[in-house]
Amino acid sequence: MNCPVVLLSIDTLRQDVFNKRCFEKSWDIITSDFTRYPNALSHGVATPHAFPGIISAHPATGDGELPSSKHTIAELVTTGQTIGFTNNGHLRESRGYNRGFSHFGDTRFPTSKSVGQNSILDKVKDIDRVQNSKILQSLYNWYQAQRPSPPYSKDLVPAGTITEWSLSELDAEPPEFLWSHYMDTHKPFIPEHSLNPPNVEISKEKLAEINDYDREDDPPSKEHRNLLWELYEATVRYLDRDLANLLREIQTRDWYEEALIILVADHGELFGEYGHMWHPMTIDPVDELINTPLAVKYPEQRYAGDVQTHQVHHADIITTIASYLDECDFSPHGTHLLYDTDDRITISKSNTSIRVTSSEGHAIRRRDGTYEDSGIISDTMRKELDNAVFPNVKTMAGEVRGLEDEQRIEQLKALDYR
Repeated sequence: MNCPVVLLSIDTLRQDVFNKRCFEKSWDIITSDFTRYPNALSHGVATPHAFPGIISAHPATGDGELPSSKHTIAELVTTGQTIGFTNNGHLRESRGYNRGFSHFGDTRFPTSKSVGQNSILDKVKDIDRVQNSKILQSLYNWYQAQRPSPPYSKDLVPAGTITEWSLSELDAEPPEFLWSHYMDTHKPFIPEHSLNPPNVEISKEKLAEINDYDREDDPPSKEHRNLLWELYEATVRYLDRDLANLLREIQTRDWYEEALIILVADHGELFGEYGHMWHPMTIDPVDELINTPLAVKYPEQRYAGDVQTHQVHHADIITTIASYLDECDFSPHGTHLLYDTDDRITISKSNTSIRVTSSEGHAIRRRDGTYEDSGIISDTMRKELDNAVFPNVKTMAGEVRGLEDEQRIEQLKALDYR
């Protein structure tokens, strides 16, 4: 390998907030050292639908697990350390996200060098004798029950701690591959986790209500949607402050010139568009959810400051990384190097809809058997769409949303009504 690779992923970041107004502190670095791809498409509408495309160049299938037949980014690295902290319970070991990592964690930092905000009781819980102690376990469970819970609190490791941890791992001898995931721009949108927030004149209880997942198909009033949008932008500014600290620090490292650094968001967010909020698992893959920020700092400042407007997709990330690995001979089918301008066919999925997109148009196929076309749809696109498999991704609560229509259709077929 001839350069360190750093993947900085951001949850729930729309393309239209990737600008100087919301990224004021890091924008000068991004626009001078990175290449931006404003027409980058995600492979899914929510985290477990999107990340298989980033990590293994394959759209989501099943419960969003990474296919065993496909390489992950970490598995491309055959020498040196690989360290990942996903900060998201969806990106977990049971779905294969630990594959190829020397050290991996989803909700806890993975190495002894880690720094963070774990409480004393969190640390005590890790001791074997405590895990076997009913009294201390009960104390820990009581403590966890007292912590605020969604929809008002943010149950995540915040940006400042992610930046601190990332820098600690990149000090001295950096790993060959580091993946850090920022969750700060995910709902709920609250003033306590934001920078320069708007004046909030409603109660915490009301703000929790309009942040609730029950609002997915029931948007609040326009006034409250506008408030949520302003709070969303304030969470982006909160993230930007600590992202800028990370970028400024690594600019001073000896290896920075040779580093390959990818900054990418997994999916966007809705604020009442199409009658929906957030990023439902049962929605068509609309532009607001699948057109996400993507910026790359190439070794030796290649393409630095460029804005490349050709359509790319997240599966191109692993191919581009592979091209910079000396020991890697890997070129997944259907992907390109990010800076290649050849047309792509992109598959983006939810639990209920599959979208195929090219530079000339897009088409959608739904579980209920309906189709929707926009622009020019080639025979190849139609074939890709018809051959694509619907995922059955579970929520954190273990529910698979969006199968009701298909189940009703199957029941009708069994009764000879269809």
